[in-house]
Amino acid sequence: MKEFNKFLSVCLVILLVAGISITAYAKGYSIAEGEIEVVADASGQMVYTDAVPEGKKDASPVISGSSDENSIQIYAVDGETAEVTLNNVSVTCADYSTLDLYPFDGTINLILQGDNQLIGKEGNGNDGLYIMGSGADQSAVSIQGNGSLTATAGAGATASPVTVIGAALSMDGGSLTANSPDYYGIALYDNSTLSVSESYLHPASVTAIGGAGCFEIDDTSQVIIGENNFVLDANGRDITAQVLADPSLLKTLKYVIIATKDIAVFPSGDMDNPVHMMTAYKNTKFEQPGEPSAQAMKLLSEGRNGEALYSGSFAFTDDIENHGKFQVNIVLPEYAGKHVTLVTLDDGVAVSYDRWVGNDGLIWCHIDHLGDFAVFAA
Repeated sequence: MKEFNKFLSVCLVILLVAGISITAYAKGYSIAEGEIEVVADASGQMVYTDAVPEGKKDASPVISGSSDENSIQIYAVDGETAEVTLNNVSVTCADYSTLDLYPFDGTINLILQGDNQLIGKEGNGNDGLYIMGSGADQSAVSIQGNGSLTATAGAGATASPVTVIGAALSMDGGSLTANSPDYYGIALYDNSTLSVSESYLHPASVTAIGGAGCFEIDDTSQVIIGENNFVLDANGRDITAQVLADPSLLKTLKYVIIATKDIAVFPSGDMDNPVHMMTAYKNTKFEQPGEPSAQAMKLLSEGRNGEALYSGSFAFTDDIENHGKFQVNIVLPEYAGKHVTLVTLDDGVAVSYDRWVGNDGLIWCHIDHLGDFAVFAA
């Protein structure tokens, strides 16, 4: 037994030194196995399932799986915060909403990973995401992460697939889509608010689609459009100014996107890759990033300090000179507080720039020239 405990201790040290999160190996919860309820109160956060009805403490549960009958309820009360991750959850709604959030004088952080779907049945009432609190100044739900959540109402639905009553819903990352062919996409009642992240580091979007209108908003509630948000209609036209001048447009339009201003986001696809996100002004159209050619890489690397820390190549399909610079956000934690060299190609000629890496490891690289670029140690 002593030898086994020693072995476990060595494994633990290896994990910690390697920077691997031990909680990442904790067993998650599958909605396929039954109802899931999460409660955060003064005693901590508990998870109750059909398999463990007495509950277990878990500060960061991850829910996955699919079901056509089970639901998820999350409660945060008395000033406490609940935190739950949805990872590729797919639920076909029963005769009630499938994801219920109850921030009664508390906060719920809902973290999105992958593609999460709440699918309504024909003629249902509350089909998808249902949030109820005790007022936007006391009850908050923050949707975070880089995944998506789509709530789709069935034909003939009599309630919105996303309904918020007495709470502040903020999109602080990821994307939320509410689609109701016959009713309103998103409903805000009883002193509720909806806002979308204005941070370049945490871009987010809300898409509301409704046969009766995108939003149903009572006189006590509002959609907050910040200075770093933009609003697009079904044709991709920027209608931010019109919505700010006449907020009732959100009720009458059938398709609206509200998103973090001026950016389009491309995840790296590999969490070990130092690039966490890439952004560009919204009117600049471009294709997914690729790799520089061998010839381009040779030009970029000539005379530089070691191998490239990161390199990329973008094929723009619009005139960048009319729309501003391209921006790539790179995260290099090991170079925090140091300088690096950004190199781009301008008509085959390498052009270098000194860039400082912030204490958070982030470099915001504005690129004036099309095509290939690379980052090197200074």
